Amino acid sequence: MVTDLDTNYDLGMPELRVIPDRDKAAAHGVSIASIGETVNAMIGGVLVGQYPKGGHRYDIKLKLEENNEDRLTKVSNLSVRNNRGELIPLKDVVRIEEARSLIEINRRERERAITVYANIKSGESQQKTLDLVESISNGSCR
Repeated sequence: MVTDLDTNYDLGMPELRVIPDRDKAAAHGVSIASIGETVNAMIGGVLVGQYPKGGHRYDIKLKLEENNEDRLTKVSNLSVRNNRGELIPLKDVVRIEEARSLIEINRRERERAITVYANIKSGESQQKTLDLVESISNGSCR
């Protein structure tokens, strides 16, 4: 009934989701804050110093190398310090998922929304098309 169907739902770049396992972290003596600090430092970078040049001071940041190849392995191989000063592999206290994130989150009346665009095919009834779209959106059409 329609042609030129499109939406504003666009998936973007892949992202890593680091989800702490609270039970495993507690068993290893690792705090959730320590996990967050480690991931933030290695992905977002941590300021380790500054150097002066030409009357300006430049920050020196330490972080993981910025290539998308094998990011999952690099993050999995990070270590986090527990409450006894021991280094625990991050993969032992978190679950790491790779997923695609949305480029943009659209909202209508403060709720997430996806807009569907289409043209009615030649010879089709506009009212029948609207009725079908409404029944699909209500979940009554299979």
